[in-house]
Amino acid sequence: MSEQDKDSAAPWKATILSLYPDMFPGPLGTSLAGRAMEKGLWSLEAVHIRDFAEGKHRNVDDTPSGGGAGMVLRPDVIGSAIDHVTGEGDTRPRILLSPRGKPLTQEKVRELKDAGGAILLCGRFEGVDQRVIDSRELEEISIGDYILSGGELGAMVLMDAVVRLLPGVMGKVESGEEESFESGLLEYPHYTRPTVWEGQEIPEILTSGHHGKIAKWRKEQSIELTRERRPDLYAAWAALEKQSSGKKSKNFASIIGEGGAAILDRSNWARKPDVWSGKFDGLVFGTNASVIFFSTDEAGKGPQLHRHPYDEVFIIRKGKALFTVDGETIEAEEGQIVFAPANMPHKFESVGSDGLETIDIHVSNEIIQENLEE
Repeated sequence: MSEQDKDSAAPWKATILSLYPDMFPGPLGTSLAGRAMEKGLWSLEAVHIRDFAEGKHRNVDDTPSGGGAGMVLRPDVIGSAIDHVTGEGDTRPRILLSPRGKPLTQEKVRELKDAGGAILLCGRFEGVDQRVIDSRELEEISIGDYILSGGELGAMVLMDAVVRLLPGVMGKVESGEEESFESGLLEYPHYTRPTVWEGQEIPEILTSGHHGKIAKWRKEQSIELTRERRPDLYAAWAALEKQSSGKKSKNFASIIGEGGAAILDRSNWARKPDVWSGKFDGLVFGTNASVIFFSTDEAGKGPQLHRHPYDEVFIIRKGKALFTVDGETIEAEEGQIVFAPANMPHKFESVGSDGLETIDIHVSNEIIQENLEE
């Protein structure tokens, strides 16, 4: 389907089933989503579940069978509500926002975007009768491992994530493609003017005008942030990366070299331009070596006791360090090299007042560390 066909397609349609329909559109009536709704790119219908309850008190819930705390939404009420909003030939997915559902992911968001809309049931109380979940084929989705008062906020999160991907909603396609999760990684850090703020400068590479090196720096930053903050995402990304590591390494290295060779500038790995501190994973270049650059001006400062499932090599670039490797202490100084075999507990600390700088080479395409108690 061409972009023109997509733009002329029917608007994405969301139908909400809730005990609090007045909560909608809420924040979805403003900003990107609000403007997109005004332009007719998507529509929202909020339906009150209680309209389908019968009897004098129009009860929508009842006590749980088998006992227990709380109340459960009745299957007859929920079933009638779903049937009412599902028109003939309506193939939109039916979703129950529930803390026990599968996690909402960017992949799922893209899938829902292409589905033409969704029917969203906002759970309340202890939950929904399982029989209506099964009979109406509701897909349970969760927005996180925590409990909310109801599914309404979850429905808003889901819709906002979907709507921003609809054709015509965002200004530049690249804005969506480079964001967190779209590439399997968290997004790289952003900077803007002023160039210097409170003594902190924008990384020099970003003002160099060298687009290839900027792209490379951003990729490395994304990898490092993901590794530190979301090891689950990093593991999944790394597994996929390994499957095509040969092709990836050639493409990546070609940015700065020929024949598979690569040069990593200090601006690409250093946390700050004037401090010997930073790291990179060899996976980026398809090589089986990763490096940490360590520095400190404080005596007694260094990493805690830890181990790696691979060999590690320490090069003392400046100062002196006291190493403890498998219980044995070793004092090393500038120009000397210390080896720590795989799976052997080790640590080091700065000795003296001259500070310490080291190059720590990990014989692995990614840095894997297990911290240990002393």
